Amino acid sequence: MSIAQLRREIAPLVALYAPPKPWDVASYVEAIGRSRDRPIYLLPTDTKGGVCGLWMPTAQADYIAYERHTSPAHSEHIILHEVGHILCDHPGRPADGPAPHNDWHEQQAEAFATEILLRAGRSTVVSFDPAVDRVLTALDPGDHLAADHPPVRARRRLLHLLWAGH
Repeated sequence: MSIAQLRREIAPLVALYAPPKPWDVASYVEAIGRSRDRPIYLLPTDTKGGVCGLWMPTAQADYIAYERHTSPAHSEHIILHEVGHILCDHPGRPADGPAPHNDWHEQQAEAFATEILLRAGRSTVVSFDPAVDRVLTALDPGDHLAADHPPVRARRRLLHLLWAGH
């Protein structure tokens, strides 16, 4: 399936759970939990280079563990990737066993995270290599500049083009 088809498939979820303005990932996740009558707890974790994120459903709540020692852009992406799994009704990782692996589920979760970040006007992570992520974060002028600042516009346009497959 193409990226365009994948984006069309997740578009209803992205529209239903549109990012708020001003953007705050923790508030966004909390609001999703409230809308589902099922809290989502964020757990910053030191993964020591292992998995970047993990969703663990329990009988009463959902837990998202994410790497604490990475850039804010990467943390947001990890969290939203796991939220994508939740909202797409993928099977979560049982507390006592391995996570079921499905490449299609991973693509859906990635697409959800990327679409939400683009709509929120945030930087998206184009690499999960920590060294590349550090360089991209260093190049990103950050939130202190207006969204219409030329370097911010140029970087967002580049990321949009990469995601759109142009």
